[in-house]
This record gives sequence, C-alpha cells and structure tokens, in this order.
Amino acid sequence: MKYSPGRDASGKPLITGREAAIGLWLMAAATGLLLWTNPIVPPYTGRAAWLFSAFAQMFGPSGPAIAMWSFVALLLALGVMGWVGAGKQPR
Repeated sequence: MKYSPGRDASGKPLITGREAAIGLWLMAAATGLLLWTNPIVPPYTGRAAWLFSAFAQMFGPSGPAIAMWSFVALLLALGVMGWVGAGKQPR
C-alpha cells in the first residue's frame, strides 16, 4: 500500500470529517476570542479584509471578532442542518 500522510498503516483516515469540522469550529472560535481581546486596526489585509472592514464599519473596533463569531455560527448551523438531514435519509 502506498504511503499517505492522512491515513494509518491499515488505510483508515487518521481523523474523521466530524473531528475535522469540530477542530475548524474551535479554531475559528478561538480566533474570534483573540480578535475580541486584541482588536486589529485598519487597514486590514488578507482574504477576509473586505469582511473585516465591513463588520468594523458596522460594529466598530470589535467588528472583526463579530465577523469571526458569525462564521462560527454559520459553520455550526450548517453542521446541525447536515446532521439533522442525515437522519432523514432512507437506509
């Protein structure tokens, strides 16, 4: 069997999709907390600069933190909808 960094010796994935989603959710929530305690100042850079600047115009200096928590809420809502929808599929 070929080596794959994402799988163990028997070929099973090292982490499941659910574990990866929970990890992403926790990292985004921690980033929101970091932005709340240490607000960043404009000009914003990076891929989320447009989002941070829009939220900063709406909510002031804590706008980037609120943007990250909005992303966390969106991830959580999508996860719950997927979890509920998975139970309704016929077996």
